[in-house]
Amino acid sequence: MKKILSFIIALLIVWVGSLLYAGHQTEKLISQYVNQINQFYQQSYPGVELELKKFDSNFFDAKAQYAIKINIRKLTDKLSPGLDKDDDFVGFLEDAFKTPIVINQDIQYGPVFFDEGLEFAMAKISFQKHSE
Repeated sequence: MKKILSFIIALLIVWVGSLLYAGHQTEKLISQYVNQINQFYQQSYPGVELELKKFDSNFFDAKAQYAIKINIRKLTDKLSPGLDKDDDFVGFLEDAFKTPIVINQDIQYGPVFFDEGLEFAMAKISFQKHSE
């Protein structure tokens, strides 16, 4: 009986530790990915920027919110250098791409998930575009 109880307690300790580790690592990795994406955008698509607006972490899950900002004038300078900046098309693009585009991300910490059957992973991520 003592061995079974000790085993259950050890499993609980490992599970709690994995939740704490997953939460810490997830926030760190997301910040690194945002920086890498912005470096890519600076080189390839100047005028496009991804911002991590907030990261709210709880014990079992987290919520992240991103904003994609697009400066159409800078972007058209790079992609269409001969385009007249006073062109109606640039104005149309500015109206069409109202920014920021807000994306919400729900993150569940693992290592075990039960909502769609039995699954194993450090984290489970889902995205939703926030439209205004």
